[in-house]
Amino acid sequence: MSEMADGKAENPNSAGLIPEKDALIEVLVARNLDELSRWKRPAVSEGAGPYHPEIFDEFEASLLAVTQEIRKRLSRVDLEALRSEYDVPFESFRNPLTRTNGVDYRVAKALKALKERRPPWFAGGLNVEDQRADMAYWGTFASFSLIEATLLSIGIDPRGVHYDSLFERYGFDPRADEILYDLEDRYTQIARGLNLDEEHPGQVDAELFLSWVREREVPVHPLLLEARSQDITSTSAPDSQSGAEPEKIHGHSHKSYCRTIIAMAINKYGLTRQNEILATVKAIVHDSDLLGFNLANKTVCAALRRGWEQLSADAIQSLKEEDLTQTKKNTPRSMR
Repeated sequence: MSEMADGKAENPNSAGLIPEKDALIEVLVARNLDELSRWKRPAVSEGAGPYHPEIFDEFEASLLAVTQEIRKRLSRVDLEALRSEYDVPFESFRNPLTRTNGVDYRVAKALKALKERRPPWFAGGLNVEDQRADMAYWGTFASFSLIEATLLSIGIDPRGVHYDSLFERYGFDPRADEILYDLEDRYTQIARGLNLDEEHPGQVDAELFLSWVREREVPVHPLLLEARSQDITSTSAPDSQSGAEPEKIHGHSHKSYCRTIIAMAINKYGLTRQNEILATVKAIVHDSDLLGFNLANKTVCAALRRGWEQLSADAIQSLKEEDLTQTKKNTPRSMR
């Protein structure tokens, strides 16, 4: 029997070819959606900073509506026309679903607008599961870049994020802009808190950074503090083989030691305010390194904070004006 006789050539949408047409429609829908056919809603939860998961709700609804519109339009076209007119590369000028001034202009415009409205991964909030940092890994670092410190403070793994590219999405949505503003403010807050140049900050000492976080009660991802605490504990524990215990300083001697350190910081390094402690620590450690003392940031920071607590504002002012003879006796000549 000829093709004309069995009716297939005359009716390409006959019952026997409907599954083939449906399959082609699904191929064309996916092709025209392009990357949006594989889009998955980011798993975001409330954390540090603004939280707007409704942005993803809105996009999901738009994606579903446009997908249904494309499928509806293609279902009205017979199989032969689908093959000859629509089964072309998405970028082709012949594709009716890309021509906003063609016969399918409504669908074409809706599809174009949908792609332009695709939300970036951070649009709903920064606490995104796929971007979460491996805090056990980062907790072993002695220092970070300022960008790394900023991202880690909210639990984002710096290895998976290009920081500057985030800000290329400014203007996408006022709610997403709010998240970027908050991220910028956090970057600036950390830089100023640690007395760093925002343009050329250099490395951020991990201990100084976390001491500042605790001192100022800056909200950060709790796992960062937890991971760092565990790392400090493991690296500063007594040697299990030798059984050696760290040498302890008598309470009275430790108090005098802290007073000596704070006096030196005021007289030599110009410490006048509590928020200058971390910058002073950096300066003291730098000078001690030049002398080969290798003081730990944490040790100096703890001594300065303890010493500061023992001084009143009046005592600090008077100490600045005195010749700290006793302090200088206990201070290496090269550090005076």
